[in-house]
Amino acid sequence: MKNLSTLFVICAIACWSNCFAQYPDWINYTNGQSVYVLSDNGNELWIGASQGGLVKLDKTTEEMTFYDHANSGLPHNDVSALAIDGSDIWIGTWGLVKFDGTNWAEYNESNSPLPYNRIYALAIGGSDNIWIGTYGGGLAEIDGANWRIYDRSNSALPDNWINSIAIDGSNKWIGTWGGLAEFDGSNWTVHNTSNSGLPDNWALAVAIDRNGNIWSGTWLGGLAAYRKGGVIINRRPQVRRPAGRRRP
Repeated sequence: MKNLSTLFVICAIACWSNCFAQYPDWINYTNGQSVYVLSDNGNELWIGASQGGLVKLDKTTEEMTFYDHANSGLPHNDVSALAIDGSDIWIGTWGLVKFDGTNWAEYNESNSPLPYNRIYALAIGGSDNIWIGTYGGGLAEIDGANWRIYDRSNSALPDNWINSIAIDGSNKWIGTWGGLAEFDGSNWTVHNTSNSGLPDNWALAVAIDRNGNIWSGTWLGGLAAYRKGGVIINRRPQVRRPAGRRRP
């Protein structure tokens, strides 16, 4: 395993050198693996890869630290979700993992109320609550030592396959295979192709901008934006020049 890790680093350096020579404005740190998720934490960039485990990149020294099932507390090398809460790194893989830089804690179906081990989405909410989107078991929330589970049987969640989560104050926006769900802690609103301008019910990605627009990337319908009261898009202001003056 150590030899494999060494080979991985050598391949990464080789790819980086080749790419840098051809395109000096770009730096390539990968070796061809699929990168599922990135999470920025000041001087560190955390990277979740398909079958590549977890990588920490020091953006100052460009030193890379690799964590996988063989050398860490990761239960699986397929990392599909990340969220950072202070010094804690929350990792979604086949199970949920918390890493504080030293210690690893694993939560799964066997040792916790986690409804399903496959995790595709993570988000940090108010009061540092952890929101977990599983791929088949619905939505979970960790509030300290307390767990809450939301699925089709006990809530208005439109589907138990969760692709993405974004949080705007008290509102949680959840991208599912059954539409885009909005949850304020008490009430659910589901936006789908039947009752809204969402172009496709398979909501893969969701993000919230500074104007309060909710952006949703869908499977087959492209990108859509929503904001109660109307979407606000920033436009560059037009500069009016005094009449009769010419550009120099």
